[in-house]
Amino acid sequence: MVEISETVSRVYDAVASVRTQPPVTRDVVVTLPDARRVHGSIADIVENSPFGTTIVTATYSRVRAKQRLTAWLGLLLLAASAADASPPSALVVGRGGAGAVAQSMLTAPDDARAVLNDLVRLRDLGLRSPLPLPLEPAEEYATKVRAGVRSEAAVETARRSFDGMFGAGTDTYLRFVFGADVTSSVAFDEILRMSTSDDPRWAGLTLPGEAEAPLFTRLARALWNPLLDHETMS
Repeated sequence: MVEISETVSRVYDAVASVRTQPPVTRDVVVTLPDARRVHGSIADIVENSPFGTTIVTATYSRVRAKQRLTAWLGLLLLAASAADASPPSALVVGRGGAGAVAQSMLTAPDDARAVLNDLVRLRDLGLRSPLPLPLEPAEEYATKVRAGVRSEAAVETARRSFDGMFGAGTDTYLRFVFGADVTSSVAFDEILRMSTSDDPRWAGLTLPGEAEAPLFTRLARALWNPLLDHETMS
């Protein structure tokens, strides 16, 4: 209990140093190139943090792919809405290893609207048919490849994440979609089975990688590369 309390205190102290004033919520609207509009409310915005306008997220669990991607989406919306003279940022603070604090600092890309548009197109595809894109394995694959690891080895890292005791392979929705039975396991090879056509522009998206590569690997990089390019982990 003492160890948990100390970890919580460290996370609190890290967040308090950035939340120099009460956070606010902003309503934003972004018009995409095809004239569709993305709108929503972004909470936990600290307007005069040491980093400028910053979305500050605190979690007492580990900083995982879901929290980082959520912060990234909010940051893209905030940056694309052009509400600030200087680019905003996003910070996710959580529990690290050995009782330490982990932080993900995200800076806004210059082309936030274009990056947001690509993510909306990915969503469009996901509404038409299930995408082979389990979140944690996709992040692990993209991170490894970006670090210079060969794709084949990065796929094995993603496989271990997928097959773990609490991995994406245990998700009931994934099992239902890719296995048609929530009680039956889904092999990672089933996720890797899908590929795109020879057209490098798949469904209006330019995906990284070769056309014959598994769609999982290409979607993982399309989703995570922009975030990883603008993230500093500590």
